[in-house]
Amino acid sequence: MQIVNLAYFSQVQSELGDRPMHAVVGGTNGSESMFVCRSPGGGGDLSRAGQLSWDGCSVAESGSTKVYKTYQVLVNVDGSARLEWKDWRQFEALPQGAINVANDVYVAREIANAAMFNYVGGLYLQEQYGLIILPPQGRRLTIGKILRLSTRMILTPKPNQIPGQLLVEHDPVRYELVSFKPDRLRSVQSTDVTLKDPIVLTNRNPTRESVESGIKVNYTHDDEVYFGRGHNIPTGSSVLLHFTNGTRMSFRWGIPKKHPVTTRMRLGGGQFSLPPKSKSEAHVMATRVERRWDYFATLSAHYEDGAILMRPVKGVFRQITFHHLRPVYTTPVFIDDGHASSASDARTRPTKARGEGGDGNLNFASASSGTEDSGHRPQRDGGGKVAEESSRDKDSLVFHPSRATCSPPPYVTVTLYLSIIAVVFCRFQL
Repeated sequence: MQIVNLAYFSQVQSELGDRPMHAVVGGTNGSESMFVCRSPGGGGDLSRAGQLSWDGCSVAESGSTKVYKTYQVLVNVDGSARLEWKDWRQFEALPQGAINVANDVYVAREIANAAMFNYVGGLYLQEQYGLIILPPQGRRLTIGKILRLSTRMILTPKPNQIPGQLLVEHDPVRYELVSFKPDRLRSVQSTDVTLKDPIVLTNRNPTRESVESGIKVNYTHDDEVYFGRGHNIPTGSSVLLHFTNGTRMSFRWGIPKKHPVTTRMRLGGGQFSLPPKSKSEAHVMATRVERRWDYFATLSAHYEDGAILMRPVKGVFRQITFHHLRPVYTTPVFIDDGHASSASDARTRPTKARGEGGDGNLNFASASSGTEDSGHRPQRDGGGKVAEESSRDKDSLVFHPSRATCSPPPYVTVTLYLSIIAVVFCRFQL
């Protein structure tokens, strides 16, 4: 069953010959236009297609015509749908986009005769393999009589048979918003949030503390634009937005559009340091700003045959941006000797820090190289002492997920020993 596109059409309750704005015109009785209506039944089995005149909704039933004073009218909302009447003969397949008013009941009419009459009725697929029934008197449009024999059926065609027509809706292949103009700023809201994908900092040198006054990284996050729903555009339809400066943006209607934004931010700020063989996470805090704007634009619907249907629209769109990105560091934790570095954080692209090499400052292992951390890993000799490699001074800063134990760092033990010595010395002085 071909379902009516609810983004374009609605069935509006009415009575006593009244018709709402944008009611679909179906035919004429020679003196007035007649509109597409249906009998009460809410689209169920009792609903039948008919024609609306000032007297009411005339529906062909059981060889006669019944006029309903209360009925529903088919409305093309805002005139947004492109409609066409297509010829149809019995036993033919339904054209794509045929509009139904109930289960297996489609809007149909006869082709205008010499008197310019074309009454509106319905195509009933369950009757004689597809039968158009029209007022007055429940006339039936068929291509012939079916003779049932004992073993077969024979179709005897009628001479000069005039086919009927079905109401068909054309679906646009895409939409465009042109002459786009943001108008009044409705509201602004700002909150502090934590972005996903923290930056992981690692110092694998077993003896040196890593200190850096200003590490610069490129951090990528997503801003968002959302145009909501409505305007008789099906959710998920492809839309191309034309800005006044000549730029364009494509998105799906009714679905938030996320676009990546790369911000260059600075870590440390003169106070950042990592103890030997430790790691820390830098969670990125930002100010989330949500703005809601009124806008005016011209909506153009483009069809497969090249036709364009344009109409003015206005609405509200939402814009979400992130500002003032800043790191918040966690307490450094000790790294076990057997821990191996994991994959780099793909969303953070590091830049080279000052003092790269053997001067004790932090440097970067490239996040895109796909290699393991090249920092120092100590080895033990037969006496149990640590034998350091030639690359002991190559401290490194690596971006990767946290995998660390919670053992205390070495500098805590040194501080404790110094405190004990100071207390003993004071006692001897006394």
